[in-house]
Amino acid sequence: MQQLTNQRQPSLVKQWTTWGQVRPSRLWAFALVVILAGYFAHAWSYHHYVNDDAYITFRYSRSLADGLGPFFNLDESVEGYTSFSMMVIVAGAIRVLGEQAAAPAAKAIGVLSGALSIIIIFWFTRFLAAGKGSASSATWWAIIAATLVALNPCFALNSTSGLETTLFAFLLTAAVVLATIETTKRRWYGSGFLFAAGCLTRPEGLILWSVFVVVQLLLITVAPKRPVPQGSVAPTGRVSLARLVLSNGIITLSVIVAHVSWRLAVYEGEWLPNTYYAKLGGFLHEGTWSYIAEGMLPAVLGPVGLIITLVGLGLGRRLLKEMAPMIAVATTGCLLPLVTGKDWMPGYRLLIPYLPLVACSVAVGWGTLFERFAEGKAWFRPAVVLSICLALWLFHGDLRQNHREYVDIRSSGYQTGHIALAQWLNSDTHDPARPVALMDIGLIGYLCPQRDIIDITGLTDRFIAKCEGGFLDKRYDPRYILDRRPEFVVLTFTAPGDTKAPLSPQAELSFWTPIERRIYYSSSFQSTFVSHDLPEASDDNLHRLAHRIGAEQVFEHTHPDARYLLAVFRNQELAQGGEQHVSKTESQELNQL
Repeated sequence: MQQLTNQRQPSLVKQWTTWGQVRPSRLWAFALVVILAGYFAHAWSYHHYVNDDAYITFRYSRSLADGLGPFFNLDESVEGYTSFSMMVIVAGAIRVLGEQAAAPAAKAIGVLSGALSIIIIFWFTRFLAAGKGSASSATWWAIIAATLVALNPCFALNSTSGLETTLFAFLLTAAVVLATIETTKRRWYGSGFLFAAGCLTRPEGLILWSVFVVVQLLLITVAPKRPVPQGSVAPTGRVSLARLVLSNGIITLSVIVAHVSWRLAVYEGEWLPNTYYAKLGGFLHEGTWSYIAEGMLPAVLGPVGLIITLVGLGLGRRLLKEMAPMIAVATTGCLLPLVTGKDWMPGYRLLIPYLPLVACSVAVGWGTLFERFAEGKAWFRPAVVLSICLALWLFHGDLRQNHREYVDIRSSGYQTGHIALAQWLNSDTHDPARPVALMDIGLIGYLCPQRDIIDITGLTDRFIAKCEGGFLDKRYDPRYILDRRPEFVVLTFTAPGDTKAPLSPQAELSFWTPIERRIYYSSSFQSTFVSHDLPEASDDNLHRLAHRIGAEQVFEHTHPDARYLLAVFRNQELAQGGEQHVSKTESQELNQL
């Protein structure tokens, strides 16, 4: 009896050595549940952060939901958002649940899109790797791909920022995966619709779709023509692949043409979004190679992980050919900052949409190489995968901590800065019908729905966007802003020093943008908005600082790198019942002169 018992209950050593041969269906289901749970917990640690730029889209969404059209200011038909898809989806949420649902809905979309990206890339990596080995071994490498995404702090942060980053990641990943499956199985699954949705979500979607199609067509031209199997109705050779590409291309282009036609009709004949012109000339072009390296190399365990990937993909030439369009899209996406410039936001937002595709390529490369050492060693695969997961967690430790501190500081800063300023603007002592001119137009613009918001950087202003100069450095006469008679102009300053220490009223101040410097030192601004007759409040350092620069109020937004100060300057002529309003058209003519 004792002998039978021992046979039925294998030792721990025996269990460990057979772990790698667990039934594939149970292994992948269990692994995917654990990975998703880890991702949700990871994303939750950033749940209290929403980027200010997301509220620009939310204001458009609310206007659309209210039946007023997709406009930031009701009398200005300017496309100042970057994601048509997110604008429409959030508008639907506001229409059903109310304006308070904007941020939660955007966060839910981001997290759900992130989870779907993980599921898709897990399945697709398993699909690719299964062609090189058993279903069980393929599952282990799929675990690596999904973990590379789920444990990445930048992916989790961008899932909850309120922007379209992970929505674009999901649509692009799903489109590439579906198009690859179409090519493999010679069947149409409608990847063109997903590529079209991606183009509506981010402007660069058109570029990435074009790259995918070009690589597909190149592979078709060099692929040997396959004979049609006897009795088969559907063609399976080169012509059928061309038809797949053509049918999906017609779908994608039709949606793009429809969207451009809609833009021409709604936004006064503009072919491109206003944000394109506002950011034309580049933004933060210096250090773009570092931006790319710092954003992507840690995701693949550094240069060593990248080298292992390239070696593994080189050994699996059949898979490399099948994955070529996907790799081309991921590479192009990661290199786009060299053209567009990098981004100021935390979490490498411009690179994150391509992380799932990069993770799949890396996992297949690693798996192809490691399989050469796994033969006859059931313990090898689980040991390697667990080691990689642990290395990823440790490798991202500093970045994960930095992102959490950043989120905590900025979330607190929005309360004391932007939200406090919006509440002050909405007080009964101020005229809600008067415009406010400022740079950070997102959160303040959303919380002040009755006011026209003048964006001094040009994101929602066509005239400024098309002026000479790069983003945040548009060169226009400040009178274009001031002659529109805003009640307040908000200029952003920074001050060095420890943000936890009290602010000195004599702190050295710097302008956040060259535009704000030119506005402040213009004679029109100095004579109309700068007041030195304000009473000095010696017991409040912010009031003393406001008195020093001639501002009405100063609101401090805590920032990880420096003190971020929102200085509010009041129109003194309006406060004293001054002269009549000068129209925006007259101001544009003045600038042209």
